[in-house]
Amino acid sequence: MTQHHIKLAHYFLEGDEEGALEYIEGLFSKYPRLYLYEDIITPAMYHVGELWEKNEISVADEHLATAICDFVLSRLDAKAPDINIHLTR
Repeated sequence: MTQHHIKLAHYFLEGDEEGALEYIEGLFSKYPRLYLYEDIITPAMYHVGELWEKNEISVADEHLATAICDFVLSRLDAKAPDINIHLTR
């Protein structure tokens, strides 16, 4: 198992939206999109939640990480071809 989700969580917690986006975009050359969503982005946010649950980060830190994750997801979605068109036909 890789530690990509830990590194991504660090970008989220630092508020580094460009770093997080560049990191994920760099992984696109190695991994399929579904893997990135299910095995890197989602576990990164679970990691953030675990840190909050252990009181290792504040609510404000968790909210910052969530906002950066939302930004990254919106940017990825804007760059992706619309696969839903093909799924509904």
